[in-house]
Amino acid sequence: MTLLTTEEMLESSVSDKIKHSKTEMRYKKKSLWKPIAKNEIRIRTSGVRNHRILFFAALYSLLLLWAFIVAPLLE
Repeated sequence: MTLLTTEEMLESSVSDKIKHSKTEMRYKKKSLWKPIAKNEIRIRTSGVRNHRILFFAALYSLLLLWAFIVAPLLE
């Protein structure tokens, strides 16, 4: 191998590593919202910590009731 081809191989491998690390960083940044949102919900509902599951089940039920029964009757 000549020096030129060795340098080209090194440059291409370095650029591949940089591209790969940038791609990994993009994926890590995209998936960061989920734990932040989860912790934010836990902070906001810390007052009803013991009844958190019941609270969200009741809220979800009320929203479904509104969406499929009450809102169509308003027209």
